[in-house]
Amino acid sequence: MSKILPLACRITGDEYERLAQSTPESRRKVLAMAIALLVPTLVWTGASFMLAYSVLKASVWASLLTAIVAGTIVFSIERLIVMARGNGWLVFFRVLVGMCTALLGAVVVDEVVFAADIDQQMQVEKQAWVKRSGEAALAQFWQGRNQQQLRLQAQQAMQQWQQLEKVAREEADGTGGSGQRGVDQVTRLKQAQAADAKVLFDKWQAQLEQAELAAQQVQQQAEADAANRFNMSSLLLRIKALFALIGSDLYMMIIYGLFTALMFLLEFLVIVFKMTWRQTAYEYQLQRLEEVHRQRTDRALSGIASTIPTAGAVTGTHVPAFRS
Repeated sequence: MSKILPLACRITGDEYERLAQSTPESRRKVLAMAIALLVPTLVWTGASFMLAYSVLKASVWASLLTAIVAGTIVFSIERLIVMARGNGWLVFFRVLVGMCTALLGAVVVDEVVFAADIDQQMQVEKQAWVKRSGEAALAQFWQGRNQQQLRLQAQQAMQQWQQLEKVAREEADGTGGSGQRGVDQVTRLKQAQAADAKVLFDKWQAQLEQAELAAQQVQQQAEADAANRFNMSSLLLRIKALFALIGSDLYMMIIYGLFTALMFLLEFLVIVFKMTWRQTAYEYQLQRLEEVHRQRTDRALSGIASTIPTAGAVTGTHVPAFRS
């Protein structure tokens, strides 16, 4: 322990010379606090690198920079928690900061560990996003056009054409109309009416098909644009996919809850040790030393104040008041 203790003191900010002369319990606590401080720091450093490199597809140098920055920030926060001593508000703030750090760290680690499962859920989310985008574009396309009216006009024109064609055919074979078989002037007139109806039907049908083709192209283009815009490496979308995945299956939720609880406890080690470990002789010595220095300072300031003479004592005469 004698070789590790100086490093532990550097990590926690304690005074090695004073601690080395203190009790074994004091040294064990400082060493334990240093280890507890390094655990979330290492977890954040490794998880940040894997998150940036494997999940967010960043470069190696960018991932290393992310890991260094994240590890430094977490180390500084945890070190402040270890070094801080104060009243109830400081304790509350210390616990709050620790909880936020632990929760964020658990989410980051979850994103790395469950990356493959999240990728599958992201594919589902992508398909749903593409489908919604296509449906929205299709609805916007038909907003300025009456699709039902076009279909109704084409259907009515087809029925009219089929009815006139049937009448012309019955007139020609003698089963209807005048009852005379053959193509005469009346038959040719009815055939002409059927041909006009066919032209009108073709017109409405062409407009309908043209509109539906344009709508299909708009929908396909919107879906293609949505697929290109969808970022599989988006962190917020991946977090949303993670919670959607665990929310769909009870067993996944249980395993995720256990793993997240483990990560939370590892991240919360500093707070747990800080709040539950009883005061050691080294900490009591520091507390008493602070009180002694404070009392000496108060006595010194009181002595200085008592030796300062008043204005009258310095001049030996009465100082009259100024007239207004």
